[in-house]
Amino acid sequence: DRRDEASPNYYLDYAFDEMRKLVDTFPKSYTERVFVVRLAIDTNVQKAAEDAVENQLRQFGRDYHATQAATVVSDLDGGIRAMVGGRDYGASQFNRAVDAYRQPGSSFKPYVYTTALLNGFTPNSIVVDGPVCIGNWCPQNYGHSYSGAVTLTQAITRSINVVPVKLSIAIGQKEQPKAPNPAKIGRAKIVEVARRFGLKAPLPDTPSLPIGSDEVTVLEHAVAYATFPNRGKAVTPHSVLEVRTGAGDPVWRWDRDGPKPRQAIPASVAADMAGMMSHVVSEGTARRAALDGIPTAGKTGTTNAYRDAWFVGYTGNFTCAVWYGNDDYSPTNRMT
Repeated sequence: DRRDEASPNYYLDYAFDEMRKLVDTFPKSYTERVFVVRLAIDTNVQKAAEDAVENQLRQFGRDYHATQAATVVSDLDGGIRAMVGGRDYGASQFNRAVDAYRQPGSSFKPYVYTTALLNGFTPNSIVVDGPVCIGNWCPQNYGHSYSGAVTLTQAITRSINVVPVKLSIAIGQKEQPKAPNPAKIGRAKIVEVARRFGLKAPLPDTPSLPIGSDEVTVLEHAVAYATFPNRGKAVTPHSVLEVRTGAGDPVWRWDRDGPKPRQAIPASVAADMAGMMSHVVSEGTARRAALDGIPTAGKTGTTNAYRDAWFVGYTGNFTCAVWYGNDDYSPTNRMT
């Protein structure tokens, strides 16, 4: 059982670290060391997130051999409304939402499809889902089958692996038609776009990068997805909204002093991606994430040997990333 039930300790650790860095930016003339800080946390959302993680692990954790989880709920300006960094803060203060780097699997693919749309593809562009190899590596689809000619919308809805890999090659060919290794060039463009969204993880170059083999954090992944409903504007994750002195004098405000949203991709591309990702929820791999009467979009992710299970998605008000797995990277029992 959890020793610290319904207490936002992971969130407060994150907020403390953020505040400590923020204080270092204040003018040297400031001698004040006692501050009143207003946070973006929504205690109702925080409790709901904690309860959801615990209930799922309690109900399904043993059957699926999953012992840990993390989740972040953000509003569309990057304000963190809830953060769960693990099942039991009393047993482990390691914040899996912020400090754990895990493979995102197919939940990384929206960055690939975005890069494709930025390079002349459309949601209805056709790509052949068939065998492809880069060197000795030949990606496989779930079920080891192929669908033939599919649109990009169909490919992301069905979470086909071959298509993002083929897109990385095609993107590279568009960038440098005579390049000897177009896939490498395409992957560099994908990383460039992911950086615009706000991903700061290393993202080393590997052939399997387009299907999510490089590691990210739950926090960065959640807030990066806000770019889609934000009409292409990327935002910065934050927990601190306002800082005042102990006497109540204003010192710093996010809306005045924090980083402003930046146009990462054109609004038209964000709208196309939102449409494509809505199909994932309405008829694809994320049907269980559908909410009655609330438009929802997102992407599931599963990694090799089922070591990680993800869903990252958004409504008109919030984005959310959820991860399940094990600290020792042992496989789950086919958790998706």
